[in-house]
Amino acid sequence: MLISLDMIKHKLAEQVDGLVPRLFPNARPDGPHWRLGSLSGEPGQSLAINRRGRYQGQWQDFASGERGTMLDLVAHALCGGDVKAAIQRSRELTGLGGLTAEEMRKAEREAGKARARAEQEAAEAAARVQQSTQRIFYYESKPLPGTPAEAYLAGRGIWLGEMGGDIRALRY
Repeated sequence: MLISLDMIKHKLAEQVDGLVPRLFPNARPDGPHWRLGSLSGEPGQSLAINRRGRYQGQWQDFASGERGTMLDLVAHALCGGDVKAAIQRSRELTGLGGLTAEEMRKAEREAGKARARAEQEAAEAAARVQQSTQRIFYYESKPLPGTPAEAYLAGRGIWLGEMGGDIRALRY
């Protein structure tokens, strides 16, 4: 049965905490990431694999600049870099190989809903960060008059008193 590549990647990402230690015995959990030295699997910190959130299962090696998905990790760890072989191996690892057509359609629907939830949660988290940043900017800062910022601008020939009006955009 044909299984979408997106579905395989989704299922691999869902199982990141179970798969990474099997693929790379030297991987160590580090907060929201698994850490490795590189795709060779040695201990270290250079390679980070996201354990949760919108980017769950995605990784980046900060030393080499490489990045990818759990499918790429399966290819490197179990298939000598062969992505085609990794697709078949990933079907086995995730249990997708033995599903009926109806079970596959149900799994695809559930995966779509999970992706939509993750994207919604990421958007809500970004909105919370933006609100927090605005709150800090507006409520924990003060207008420029009488601050070192006013003295700095005056030293550059910018006089707040000559600008007229209430200057709210500049804060200290």
